[in-house]
Amino acid sequence: MKNICIYIVISLIEYFIDIIHYPCSSITGNLLLLIHHFVSIYILIGGFLFNNYYHLLFLIFIIIHWTTNNNKCKLTVITNKYCNYNENKYFNDFSNMINFKSKYQYLDWFILFILIMYDICKVRK
Repeated sequence: MKNICIYIVISLIEYFIDIIHYPCSSITGNLLLLIHHFVSIYILIGGFLFNNYYHLLFLIFIIIHWTTNNNKCKLTVITNKYCNYNENKYFNDFSNMINFKSKYQYLDWFILFILIMYDICKVRK
């Protein structure tokens, strides 16, 4: 239960910081944005808080999704449309909020690789 609370609080913090900087006037857009932040935080900390096997499978799905979608997240594309954001706007997660994505082009891939290695080590034990 504690892990679920941590997950929810961190997801909501990221979401609220995002909408303060990039308000979205669409209810659908806000719902998509909220879901996207929950997905984003699950990617980052799901392996530390929850089942590593399921997290590993989810990360593999994310890699397949990005690879087959020209390195773009479909959820970002749809959300940008509903919120009337620029279609090339990156998803505003914590790494984007602190300008890491602009400095390190492959940061998301690097993070996924590290998280996959962590999950594999935990699953093998």
